Amino acid sequence: MTSRLQCVEDSSLLDYLNSFSRTHPGLVLNNPKMFDFEATLSTFDLIVALLGATSVYVVVRCISLLYFHPLSRYLRPKIAAVSNIWYACHW
Repeated sequence: MTSRLQCVEDSSLLDYLNSFSRTHPGLVLNNPKMFDFEATLSTFDLIVALLGATSVYVVVRCISLLYFHPLSRYLRPKIAAVSNIWYACHW
């Protein structure tokens, strides 16, 4: 059974990509693994991507809360601005 996503064997597509890559030398389009949709990511790759996305989210959220929030112009502890840890300290 062939998948509709397996377009690597289609010679007309490969011919088109090869001619396109010759006319646009900065692009690498003739890599046969480029259109291999059955390639899977390893567990390590998924963990690294998840940690990277989480850290980017945390940094962007902290910056937005510290500098772009409507209450950012008032003086307050920075830890109270970005988290609820101060609740545990003062409870």
